[in-house]
Parts: sequence; C-alpha cells; structure tokens
Amino acid sequence: MPAKEIRHMMNIDVIINEAQKLLSENSEWLERYNGYAENLLANLDVIKLNRSKFNEFPPLYFYISTSNAKNAKLKLLLDVRYRGQSVATLKVNKDIVTISTKKQDDKNLRYFNCNIQLNDIAWQETGASEFRKFFKNRTYSRNDNNKKNEEHNVENLLLSEFSKRNSKNKQITGIQPIKISGVRFGMPTPISASDHKELTYAKHSGGGIDIFSRTGKGHATYLTVIEVKDENNSKEPPKDALKQGIQYAVFIRELLRSNCGKDWYKIFGFTGGIPKHLTIRAVCAMPDDNPDKSFEKQTYLIGDDKVECHYIYFKYDGKQLTDFQTSL
Repeated sequence: MPAKEIRHMMNIDVIINEAQKLLSENSEWLERYNGYAENLLANLDVIKLNRSKFNEFPPLYFYISTSNAKNAKLKLLLDVRYRGQSVATLKVNKDIVTISTKKQDDKNLRYFNCNIQLNDIAWQETGASEFRKFFKNRTYSRNDNNKKNEEHNVENLLLSEFSKRNSKNKQITGIQPIKISGVRFGMPTPISASDHKELTYAKHSGGGIDIFSRTGKGHATYLTVIEVKDENNSKEPPKDALKQGIQYAVFIRELLRSNCGKDWYKIFGFTGGIPKHLTIRAVCAMPDDNPDKSFEKQTYLIGDDKVECHYIYFKYDGKQLTDFQTSL
C-alpha cells in the first residue's frame, strides 16, 4: 500500500480514537441520552396521533427536535421550514392546531419578502392558507447567498429526494431518512465536529447530524450518517466532510453500545436486536466539482464494529439536485 494511503488510513484511525476518548472522558451524555430515549419512546404514539391532524404543504416541511419530541405529551411543537430555514412554528395543544411566525417575522421579510405575520392562528384559517400559498407560489430562492443557508437548502433537497417512497422516482434507491412518527428529525450529538477545528465536547450544544438515514434493504440495512456541503473545492474537499461524518458515526456507535442502545435502535426504525458486529456508514454529500472516490467503501474498525466510507455527488444549481453519483 502506498505511503500516502497508509497515512490516510492512520489519520482515520486517529479520528476514531479521538472521538471515542472524548466521549469516554465526558460521560454525562449517557444519562441524558437515556432520558431522551425514554421520553421519545413514551411519546411516539402521541406524536403520531397529533401529526395526523394536519397535512404537509411542500415546499414547507415540518421538523421536530429532541426537546420538543420529549415534551410532546404536553404540546407538540414543530418547526416549519422553507429551503431548510425556519419560517414558522406549528403547535398542537390537545385538538387545537395553530401556527405562529412571531419568532421568524423579521427574517421572513428580509430573506423572502414575506410580510404575512401569524400570531397563533388556527392552521385552517385564511391567514395560514395565504402563508402556505405564498411559499408555494414563490420562486424557489432567497434574497441572499449566505453559505450556511445554502447548505440548509441542499440538505432540504436531499431529504425530499431520499423521502420519496416510489423507487421509480428516486435518483438513489435504498435510502430513507430516519424520522420521528413521519416528521423530519435532526439527530443531536454532544460533540462539535467542524472541517478545520479540533473536535470538542459540547454537552447540550453539540452538532447535529445533517441527515441520518437507513440505507440498504432487508438484513443489509445500515445506519448512515450523511454530512452535507453545498460546495466541493480545495478549501472544503470531500475528505473533510467525510471526517465529520465519521466523528458523528463514532458517537452513534457509542450510543448504540450503551445501556440505552436498544431503545435508540428502536427509535431509529429497527425491530430486531442490535447486531453483534455493527456497520455504520459515513457519507459526504456534496456537488460533483471534485468527485474524490478514493475512499469508496473503505472500512475502519471501532472495537468489534466498523464504519464504512461512502460518497454522494450531484449537480446543484441553487434550486435542484441532479445527476447523482454514489458508492452506496
């Protein structure tokens, strides 16, 4: 094996060991994520019941956070997003469904020229309908080119593509995002992984996994951590994004091997037991300007488990994704 490849392999091993060491030295997350799992499982039926009381109207999509999911028995709060950016909050309290833009009014006007302000009005009222129509009829764009917001848009487009049920309409088959009772869900972590910064422990303020999915089918179905970027260049090459994905994959592995692992495995959509030898996939998803495929299907051990490296490349014109390439 060439020396360059050996060094790269060793770097990945170091990345894995650093993440494991950080999680081992800061064990407060174990009790916290055990509590998250207990509350999530207890509330799944309530969330599903409340979710059935309203429809989704693309290009507006609902998102649920861990904190809102665990408090769903009292009231269900969902973030309403357009191009991946929050534009409203939907609330279900008993049988009453309302929508509010109080926290988003300024940004809605600044980024989308939307001056429709909703103050906890009923989901079926005229104002709420006009709000939905505004975004449905709007040219799919925003008033600035903020990089972070572009990444949110790419993430949103990928989620929409991956969520398609009919394989004939999908550009990549064998992939489904992990959701909570059918609602898009951002899996939190207690670590902060960034392209060019040292991995740190961040407690409640850790980074979230961009897209957490199941890939494959049948017994060959794998939990998959997807790190999303809106650019692919020398400053942000695929291997940097892959590194972040691997760090988050290590957390998922440690979570599943903890005392609450069985609960999380169920939350992630599996009905059986956790495999004795677990494979978690780490994927970089980004435009195809620099389609590095050198790490395709490379695997690295995490104890008796392993992480498997993959890529998803595509063309992105600011509005849609096309011409997918993937090693999945």
